[in-house]
Amino acid sequence: MPQAFHNPTLAQMRGLAPKPSPKLTIDEWSNLEYEAIKRGDAGSTCAICHDPFGEDEQVILSCSHTFHRGCIASFEKFLRTKERTCPICRHASYQKKITSIGSFIKRQDSCTLIQKTIRRWRVKINFKTLLRAHYKSNDDTVNVGRKRDFYAGEISIVSDQIAAQVQASEDTIDSLFAEFDRNLTMSREVFNPELAAANAATRESNDLLRTKASSKDAKNENSNGLIKIKAWINILKRAEERGACECPICLSSYEENTSTDKAILSCSHTLHIKCVDAFEKFNIYEINLCPVCRAGPYQKKLVSDLQYYRANSENMNLNAI
Repeated sequence: MPQAFHNPTLAQMRGLAPKPSPKLTIDEWSNLEYEAIKRGDAGSTCAICHDPFGEDEQVILSCSHTFHRGCIASFEKFLRTKERTCPICRHASYQKKITSIGSFIKRQDSCTLIQKTIRRWRVKINFKTLLRAHYKSNDDTVNVGRKRDFYAGEISIVSDQIAAQVQASEDTIDSLFAEFDRNLTMSREVFNPELAAANAATRESNDLLRTKASSKDAKNENSNGLIKIKAWINILKRAEERGACECPICLSSYEENTSTDKAILSCSHTLHIKCVDAFEKFNIYEINLCPVCRAGPYQKKLVSDLQYYRANSENMNLNAI
């Protein structure tokens, strides 16, 4: 087993071998810890297990190398030589001491990370204010182009906020007037029984028309709610009877611009497929509305596909598609 520094052998006591070095003082241990911190060993990883020191117990040797306490204990347990040597520099008959420099550096790094995060958060919150103050100053270092782009973005944000408030006000006013109309109608029906009977008959007629329309739509749609091909062919026929010759979005003629496929909506209006895709991409409403008649939500098909189905209708079962 390796000999400890404070347990001299018989030869050392008889003067036949050099005596072990005396115990290091507190100041000497402090200097060794300072060397380990300066070299960067204390804040890195253990040379035996290659894991970060973290908050685990560490041991510093008299050669200023640091290890996990459990790692150096296992290393000494399975050491085959009679003399203890440092796993890194092979310094013989070392002394060791429990230290907390690794834990101190870990806590210091954690505090630095917390401070960095808080400062980043504060700068992120005050960034617009600082940037506005920077561009407001007439300093020569201010970039004119970036200043223009910044104020353009500010104006855009304010415009969007105003538009949202106006839209909310319009919706509120519309619902208020609708409520006024309902209350006024109910008041008139109370004092005029004939008007109440006429309004009731009108409501029944509208309900009947909506029921017929929904049943008709159910016949023209499959189980997934999509319009059947046979109904699409009738929609295409109505579009051809209308004789539209130009796209209502780009206003270019279908005959002149043959590179783009033509699409047809379920309301029978035709448009370029690229135009209607771009229109849907920049749509501000919750549902897609037809650019011409505002009907929605609509479905769309390629005119070329419907023309193919119509030309081969005799060989296909269109009721099943």
